[in-house]
Amino acid sequence: MAMLYDELLLCIDVLTLRAGKVSALGDDEQAHRVRSIILALRAGLDFEQGSDLAHRLDGLYDALASEFEEQLASPDPLRFGELRAGVQSLASAWSAIADR
Repeated sequence: MAMLYDELLLCIDVLTLRAGKVSALGDDEQAHRVRSIILALRAGLDFEQGSDLAHRLDGLYDALASEFEEQLASPDPLRFGELRAGVQSLASAWSAIADR
């Protein structure tokens, strides 16, 4: 999972750099990668073993996907930064759990 979060953060960084230069990013290669990573994160949830946590993460990933799509339609580097901070928070939490 850490690798997925790392890749997601890198993609968001690239999109942030491009955000000020274009009016929409929906067809950008990095956008497609982000969508794929979010799908992979959701697919990796185990609703039987981690029922409550899995459901909460699924909700967070759903919100992340929605916010991401809004950013692609109307890119704003500052909002991409906020999105990145949220993903970084998830990555840090996941890393703390994995280190136990």
